[in-house]
Formats: sequence, C-alpha cells, structure tokens
Amino acid sequence: MKKTSLIMVFPLLLLFTKCSTDFDINADWKDIAVVYGIIDHSDSVQYIKINKAFLGNKDAYIMAQESDSLFYPDTEVFLEPLNDTSHLYDNYGNIERIKLEETLDIQKDSGIFAYDYNKIFYTTETLDPQNNYRLLIKIPGKENISATTSLVDDLNITNPNSSYSKVGFATTTDFLSYKVEWHAHPIGELYGLMLRFHYREITPDDVATDKYIDWYQVTKRKFHDNEKMEMEIDGSAFYSFVASNIDPGIEGTKRKALGIDFIFTVAGKELALYIEVNGPSEGIVQERPSFSNISNGLGVFSSRFTKTVPLVELSSLTENMLSCSDITKHLRFADFNNNYDCQ
Repeated sequence: MKKTSLIMVFPLLLLFTKCSTDFDINADWKDIAVVYGIIDHSDSVQYIKINKAFLGNKDAYIMAQESDSLFYPDTEVFLEPLNDTSHLYDNYGNIERIKLEETLDIQKDSGIFAYDYNKIFYTTETLDPQNNYRLLIKIPGKENISATTSLVDDLNITNPNSSYSKVGFATTTDFLSYKVEWHAHPIGELYGLMLRFHYREITPDDVATDKYIDWYQVTKRKFHDNEKMEMEIDGSAFYSFVASNIDPGIEGTKRKALGIDFIFTVAGKELALYIEVNGPSEGIVQERPSFSNISNGLGVFSSRFTKTVPLVELSSLTENMLSCSDITKHLRFADFNNNYDCQ
C-alpha cells in the first residue's frame, strides 16, 4: 500500500494547524511555491525565501532529506518599484526591476529537512520608502508568482527622545514605571519594542568589556491611523530582568550602566494579518483560516521597519537603585557618583 505524504516547508509559522478534508490524499504529485519575504528599507540587505509545498508518494522523512524536493531550479526573483499600483520605467521604456541574487551562504539548522543546501535570494539595492514594491518570481513551467506591499517609511517616536530624555525606573525609595510613546503609522499595524541595556564590566585586574542584554516587550496593535500609542515598562521588572540575565562573575567584578537602546519594529499589514491568523488560538474554536497574499503560491510578502533611539541615559535615581536595590546590588553596579557597593 502506498503512503502519501504532505510536506510544508516554511520558515516562520505553519500555514495549516490541522488536516483538511478539502484535498484528495491520493491525488497526483504536484507542488506549490511557498514564499516568505519581509522587506525593510532600514536594512542593508533584503531576503526572499522560496520553497516547495507538495504531495508525493514517498515517506515524508525521505523526501524531506532531498534538496530538490525543497527548492526550485532556475528561479528568477525580482522586486519592482511601483508608484501606487503603476510600474516605473527607465529611460529606455523598460520596467524598473531589481533582480535578486542567489546565495547558499546562510546555513540552515539541522533537522528533519535537508540542511546541506539552503538557497535564499537577496539584494543589497536601496529601497525607496515612497514606493510600493511588487515581488515577481519566475519559475520554469509555472505561472508567475507575485505579491505587492507598501513600505513603512518612518516612525514618530515622542518618548524617549535621545536629545534630552533619561530613563527613569526608580524614585529615591521605590520602583517607577517608564512610559514609551509614539504615533501609529498608516502602513504599520503591529509594533514591537526591544530594550537593549548596555553596560561596562570591569574585572578585578581592571580589564573593561562593553556588553549588553536584550529585553523584549509585548507587541501592540494599532486601532486607527496616527493613534497615540504608549507602553509602560515596569521598573521592578527591569531590575529583575537585569539580575536574571547578568552573571555576577568572579568576586571583585564591577559594572557601570551605559544606557539603553530603544529598538522599535513595525510590521506592515500583511505581516500583521499573517501573524494574527497563523498564531495560536486563544478561543474554544481551534480551527483557524489560513492567510496568504501570494498570487499563484502560498506565504506572505510584506514589510517592516526598524528604528532605534540609541543609548538613552539612565536617570541618577535609576543608577542608584541598580547599585543599592536588593535585586541587583550583588552585581556591583556603580551609582550615579561612580561609587560601588552602595556606598
């Protein structure tokens, strides 16, 4: 008796969470292109991942180890800038296109799928945030695959502002919440924030090393354009995070806080919807619809944007609390006056 297997290859989330009765498991072999592309004009490199989702008549684990079961040969990938929905043309009347190159240099983690060969398409061309972009994929023997997205061009962050702000997580006697504020972008749907805490570590023999730890916050979704959005960072949680993620090291080691990077990431509407639809269900009904904005394929093509407010200083009271609180004093952070051991 033949065993028919279904393999889905996708690097972000599973597109289907349970079996469907809408397809014939004894159907002839066929493949479907699965595309994952998140472009970000604030990044120096853009990547597009293309794999196969297919039905076959071999054991799933055997097919998963065959690279030609996962990738298409002779694939061409382009990004086309659009003025709204209209193509742009060069001086010779040709549609403007950025052709992506292939790379095999990005290693894939080992697992049930073949990992000795990992083909990804990329470009280092600068993207114009004023344009929309159309993804065009040409695979011999298949209909052209396409998708379109707009770009998030910027993010209006009102607090912190690196020119004058300081982060306050403490008063003289207690912890304090710190409020981060920004305005929602017309294209951006989901907003993520990561705090990167920089500090200098000094060994007993005066060898100084600059280090950092990353603290991810809860993602927020906007309700309307230009909405004033905010996020409160709990002060006691900050000190607990520092205590849990910094090794005290050898006796005599001391530290100095250098500041915090506030790193915002904004997800475009297609990516936000993809995450929302394909995330875990919180309700009683577990069956979820799948989402794809790829024409003649499956997956997601969307945009994101990253903006950093770098090295915002800590307030003097925040530094003093790092040095003296019961939660962090074992780490020997300097207080505002550069005294150690809570002097």
